[in-house]
Amino acid sequence: MPDIQSPLAAVRTPGRFGASFDAGPGITLSDAPLSGLVQIAGWDGFETAVKPALKTLGFSDAGDFCCSRQSGDATLFRTAPDRVLITGASAGDVLEIAGANAELAVLDLSHARLQINVEGRNAEGLMAQLAPIDFRLNAMPIGSFVQTGIHHIGVLIHRTSATRFELMVPVTFARGLWQFIGLNAAPFGYDVLEAA
Repeated sequence: MPDIQSPLAAVRTPGRFGASFDAGPGITLSDAPLSGLVQIAGWDGFETAVKPALKTLGFSDAGDFCCSRQSGDATLFRTAPDRVLITGASAGDVLEIAGANAELAVLDLSHARLQINVEGRNAEGLMAQLAPIDFRLNAMPIGSFVQTGIHHIGVLIHRTSATRFELMVPVTFARGLWQFIGLNAAPFGYDVLEAA
């Protein structure tokens, strides 16, 4: 499979931007490809059909709609009653394991999504400006995720630490969303990191 190219290469400029504070910038922005992003979907009886494949990957079940599941480097998101997303696992392995079941549809989305990372002491404040969600740690604990819209673009937001959010965004809208996040991060001051 060809290397994944970031759609942000032309608009991502590493450096420091926005307001200046003695404590330094409150936000760090970066992006990373989502290699190994696979969707498994089904129909009636999805839970039963997908369970053996998920068990092989180290997951006990398909999970719920707000908390991610972790197994080694793989993360599982239950995005619909009949659908899960898995990141960090080998797409070939998932396709081989789940693709053998005629009751499941398996799709490699590695080239269709990009991960934008929002990190720093002001990450919650920035995220609250971007989406109508309560991003405080007690309302959105580490490991939880939401599917929502930012600037009319459907995203999956995953909290991975007290000060870090990972946004799974469609590559076709990544540039506009990146610029919108930067505009909203400017009052906090922000650093842009080199591509991962």
